[in-house]
Amino acid sequence: FIWGAAFCKILQVDSLQWKYVVPYLYYTVAFSMGVYCNMKSLQHSNVETVIVFRALTPCIVSLLDVLFLGREYPSRKSWTGLGLLVLGAYGYALKDPQFQTQGYDVYFWP
Repeated sequence: FIWGAAFCKILQVDSLQWKYVVPYLYYTVAFSMGVYCNMKSLQHSNVETVIVFRALTPCIVSLLDVLFLGREYPSRKSWTGLGLLVLGAYGYALKDPQFQTQGYDVYFWP
């Protein structure tokens, strides 16, 4: 679309520069891996389980923010909220019928 508009002289488009393209490629690969993992999870588990475990994402992101972006650790109030997320996911796992029959293997795919 953009190149078509540039070809028709509707837009002025700069050439691609790899120093700007590479960060977006990292994002694209990471996004594609996330979609792939989500599909594999849905293949082996039910939707409710995937939603509960995706709700744990803020726990991981908050720690990665500290490690890679140099941000502060979450506040005490935030830790309380993250802890409630973990407890909720654990409570769901205890009541999940698949977990009760198959154990932890139901949450991992080969």
